[in-house]
Amino acid sequence: MCRAAGVSRDGYYKWLNRKTSRYRKEQVELLEAILELEKHIIGRLDI
Repeated sequence: MCRAAGVSRDGYYKWLNRKTSRYRKEQVELLEAILELEKHIIGRLDI
């Protein structure tokens, strides 16, 4: 698989085991807040 993608095995495993970036964590938190807000709004509208 690494050969087909043109990456080294070592590089693949470094990528696979990397830590989640701060940007990604912020995006997940933002999405969760939006979904929670949407749930409250839909509840108020009785949809």
